[in-house]
Amino acid sequence: NDVFKPTLINFESYSLEIYNRWGEKIFESTDVKLGWDASYQGEAVQDGVYHYFMRYKTTEDLQWQNVGGVVNVVR
Repeated sequence: NDVFKPTLINFESYSLEIYNRWGEKIFESTDVKLGWDASYQGEAVQDGVYHYFMRYKTTEDLQWQNVGGVVNVVR
């Protein structure tokens, strides 16, 4: 995959953050259509593990959901 982005349905608010292994935020978006292309400041990031944190509010019960995990960049 060239872009990392979630597939969400029935939500009204959303945010996605990507961090490098030193805890530096390298990507942030509140637009679910905009994904991370494994770059930072216009340059391709190194292969490795990056942490993501996603937060969204469901339309069914208006509860915030928090999801986190890792993205492996391999070229």
